[in-house]
Amino acid sequence: MIVETVDRLLRDKAGATPATVAQALEDLGLPAMLVPDGDGPGMATPGEAADVVIRIGYHMAPVSIADMILAAGGRLCSERGALSRSLLMAGALSRLLDDCVDYAGTRKQFGRPIGNFQAVQQMLAVLAGEAAAAGIGARFAASRLGRPDFGLAVAAAKIRCGQAAGRGMRIAHQVFGAIGFTREHHLHRLTNGLRDWRDDFGTEHHWAEHLGQAARQAGALWPFITAIGSDGSPQ
Repeated sequence: MIVETVDRLLRDKAGATPATVAQALEDLGLPAMLVPDGDGPGMATPGEAADVVIRIGYHMAPVSIADMILAAGGRLCSERGALSRSLLMAGALSRLLDDCVDYAGTRKQFGRPIGNFQAVQQMLAVLAGEAAAAGIGARFAASRLGRPDFGLAVAAAKIRCGQAAGRGMRIAHQVFGAIGFTREHHLHRLTNGLRDWRDDFGTEHHWAEHLGQAARQAGALWPFITAIGSDGSPQ
């Protein structure tokens, strides 16, 4: 329910100032979604909070709210910051896919929509795969909040979402052509956001080193990989 409410609010506030949008989201109580309520959990599960942050990325809403949600009333540490950026990238990639599919279905060249050309269809299929992979990786990392393997799940998510962002940006600008670089079109806002979030709280290279060192210390690679997300989470 909370995800649908946030999505509806962000659609209604499209075009409003960032301060106005941020205040509306704060009024919903989003910054405290994961803050423990007394002895119990916050008002949302990690999965619900993850979906809200993804929608914030989809609508390019103020990032400060996403960070406050995942900080859970404290300071945004490196791992939670990387999770925030992974979820935002997953949301922005989902928006890229929707926008590209819509544009390819309406923009005509040689008398027919460009989406009818096989080369464009192949690019859209790749973009769909990248957006799906980013969403799966980011949501999985969010589901490990508070677990011993949270840092490893975040590392994998930040790497995969960063890779997806790089490929997704290239495909989107190919589909939209020169119009995507203009100030009048919103595509540049999405791709600029993706570029920034890809580097925030550690690049793919940084997290790949972290993940590689953890795997080396674990000794046996396959048990290390299969333990992530199970009851036998690597310590």
